[in-house]
Amino acid sequence: LLLDAIERHLATDADRQLPPPERADDRPSFTVVETPPLDPNVLQDLVKLSRDPAFVDRLLRGFRGDTERLVREIGDALGARRYEAAKDAAHALRGGAASVGAMQLMQVATRIDKATHDMLRLKAAQWTEELVGAANRALLELDNHLEARRRRGLGSGDA
Repeated sequence: LLLDAIERHLATDADRQLPPPERADDRPSFTVVETPPLDPNVLQDLVKLSRDPAFVDRLLRGFRGDTERLVREIGDALGARRYEAAKDAAHALRGGAASVGAMQLMQVATRIDKATHDMLRLKAAQWTEELVGAANRALLELDNHLEARRRRGLGSGDA
């Protein structure tokens, strides 16, 4: 009885002309979900990882340096049409951004990391601009966070 119902259902579906699935290029592109540049919950969780009060400061300063370098590498690679190098750098940036709660930056890096070479060729200028903007917002918030920690007497004084 169940098999008969399945066969009838499949036969009904076969009779209908379904449009072919959308090509990846025809689908809407990944869009950045509105989130704050830095997730305060992730920053709070980072504090819990170590008893060393300078740990978070060192981690965030390291992230700053990595972000500046990786954003530059991605922009250079996209400009030179070295798409695998751009995707590799975007993958690294994506992981670093997620680990410190830089969610907007992680979303843009994910888009670049997951894009096809054709999409990267078409969107290189636009996505590079979005990447730089997301990185600048995240780094500004990081600076504000580090300054607030310094004022409260947390972390290292040379942040």
